[in-house]
Amino acid sequence: MKRLLHSLIILGIMVAGAAYIYVYHILPREMAKALTSDQKTWVPSSISKVAKENKALITEAIDELPEELHELNLTFDQLLKIVDEVDPDQVKSIIKELNEKKISNVDQTFDVIKKNISLKTIEIELFRDYFKRKATAEQIKKGLQYLNKNDYLTTISVPVAKQTIKSILLEKQDKIEAELQEINSTPNTTR
Repeated sequence: MKRLLHSLIILGIMVAGAAYIYVYHILPREMAKALTSDQKTWVPSSISKVAKENKALITEAIDELPEELHELNLTFDQLLKIVDEVDPDQVKSIIKELNEKKISNVDQTFDVIKKNISLKTIEIELFRDYFKRKATAEQIKKGLQYLNKNDYLTTISVPVAKQTIKSILLEKQDKIEAELQEINSTPNTTR
């Protein structure tokens, strides 16, 4: 009986370890693949559906990223450090507060973000003008509705989403850095 109990405990530990490795290491890489390529992945079908729905948006965002990094005067390495610094609990706090408040403009949204996120790499206030140009209150409301409707935080948790973003960036690093270098070396004309 003791031997069976020990075997079950060891089996349980192995299963828990395998699940942890899958969720926090394999799933983000596979999700990045699902969002950026047509390769077959080990992503559950419910998450794969979300990836297919958002693949075009991700591709567009990656294509625009070098120009945006240039505009913000950021390097690719600084962007990776920012992704590393963002705490998943901070993101959950932002989503919770945005859901509780009646947001009527982008400045209010940015204030909620600034209140909940602290970065050592860069002062978040530097992003305010950029954020105001790129986002609308309507887009933010739609984004929140999408997160709430799709129960995003339970389907793919914030830490997994963070790792997925980092995986996407690392997968596209050479392309992004080459385009950023080209943009930075081009004399500033009417961009």
